[in-house]
Amino acid sequence: MYSFGEIQFKGDKCVADLFLSYSRRDIEFVQRLNTAFVHANRVVWVDWQSIPRGEDWWREIQTGIESADAFICVVTENWLTSEICHNELLHARQNNKRVLPVIRQRIHDDIEKRVKGTWMDTPWEKVARDNWDAVRHLNWIYFDDNEKFHTEFEILLSALEEDQPHIKAHTDYQNDALEWERSNRNPSFLLSGDNLAFAETWLAGSINKVPEPTDIQRAYIAESRRVEDEQIQRVVGRERRIRQFRLAATALAVIGALALMATVFAVTQASSALTQVDLAKTQLSTAQTQVAVVGQTLTPVPLTLTPVGLTLEAGNCHDRR
Repeated sequence: MYSFGEIQFKGDKCVADLFLSYSRRDIEFVQRLNTAFVHANRVVWVDWQSIPRGEDWWREIQTGIESADAFICVVTENWLTSEICHNELLHARQNNKRVLPVIRQRIHDDIEKRVKGTWMDTPWEKVARDNWDAVRHLNWIYFDDNEKFHTEFEILLSALEEDQPHIKAHTDYQNDALEWERSNRNPSFLLSGDNLAFAETWLAGSINKVPEPTDIQRAYIAESRRVEDEQIQRVVGRERRIRQFRLAATALAVIGALALMATVFAVTQASSALTQVDLAKTQLSTAQTQVAVVGQTLTPVPLTLTPVGLTLEAGNCHDRR
């Protein structure tokens, strides 16, 4: 795989402006077309020497198509009778890539019959017929006259410039969605925050635009929103629990303070009562002491009294002193 122009990368992947699909039999024209793209500062994903057909061969082709903003197919009889070329176009269509047919050879009458005859009874016949039907409904750019090459190339460049923000966003979101899908829908690949908001805005504005959003893009953005909302709810719930905890802690602190005040008051009252008891005991002891002192200072009363002799006589009273 060779990419020409100013090479760009996203992670470890080459990001191209366009993927060029062609038959090896048409290589001279493709070389001229590629040179024109290089001079126009376009990054082209084009396989000149054929990727080694190991187990990663088709995956490399898929990556090149997925990373490109547009898919250009050089339509000739040779291209239409190539299974590989049809598989490339099929993958571009499955990813809703913008397809620009460059008509190098007009396909009609006997040539069309011959092409369709080649498809007969092949495992990829249905793919080829569906591809051809899709290509026939697109706007063609003719390059079958070499003298008009530069004029047609300017038309091709103008077509590539149309709605670039939408197309580049389509490429980015498709690659992100495919990466998410191939990682078994690992949540760490999902969009969040402003990136999710931008994706939703792009999706809402994609109505009636070409290329249309893919099903995997819609699923990817929808799942990103679902997970984002769940995360927001978890944050809101956590903040609510924190507020509740703080309120409860404040209430407990107030209750604790009141309890402490009540305890201090009770202890103070008990201490005051004990002080009064001690005072009463002191006063009682003092009284008892005073009583004892008084008792010790009193003159004791004699136990015997001298009897006073009285003689009573009838009618008289004499004192016998």
